[in-house]
Amino acid sequence: MAAMIPREARKAAIECNNEGVRLLRSGDLGGAIIRLANGLDIMKSLLEGSSAMEMEIPGPEGESVDIDTSADMDLSFLETSYEDSVTAACYQQQPTYVFCSPIVISTETAIRHLKISLLMIFNLALAHHLNGIQTSDRDQLEKALRLYECAYCISHEEEVDLSVLHAMALTNNLGHIHLVLHDTQKSQKCFEQLLATLIYFVEVSDGDNKEIENLKGFFSNATGLSMIKASAPAA
Repeated sequence: MAAMIPREARKAAIECNNEGVRLLRSGDLGGAIIRLANGLDIMKSLLEGSSAMEMEIPGPEGESVDIDTSADMDLSFLETSYEDSVTAACYQQQPTYVFCSPIVISTETAIRHLKISLLMIFNLALAHHLNGIQTSDRDQLEKALRLYECAYCISHEEEVDLSVLHAMALTNNLGHIHLVLHDTQKSQKCFEQLLATLIYFVEVSDGDNKEIENLKGFFSNATGLSMIKASAPAA
């Protein structure tokens, strides 16, 4: 392993992230998990030793980060829109919609270390999420769940803002995992929050039908689970 100063380490971490994104998009989910975890290991060293001049940088053989967190979440986010062909393809293949677009980070970005770490955690969660779907591996889905929850905790408790798009994606993907793991109550909570956000978005939008169309995956999940709840027999 090579010793690097913080500026170089930050760049190396971002390069690991972006390589992980490339691997994820190519379908190499195992490789993506390793590279994204490498990037997080570097950022962890930066955050833990920000006053140090040098740190050790892990090689590509590093294992996945396992971040254990718990939160009683009240997920409430604002409106957004998006368009992504990878996301659309994933929507067609799954019974419920998963936001499948990883985040590329510019090596020239001026955002602080903690936000870079948050974005990498989201990407690593997504890689585990998609791997869990592909392999029907509950452990992978549970890792994704913990990582998504960790991203939420960082955003909420440390006041590190996600973009509106990725905040909504986080709510949606949490709801999807809870549903797959048969926790309908928690899934319902996520999708109800998502539906409230989407209704607000439609009310304040300027009537751009293209923008609303781009939200159809979120709408499908949010309204679908609400309809299931409404049609369920009373206890």
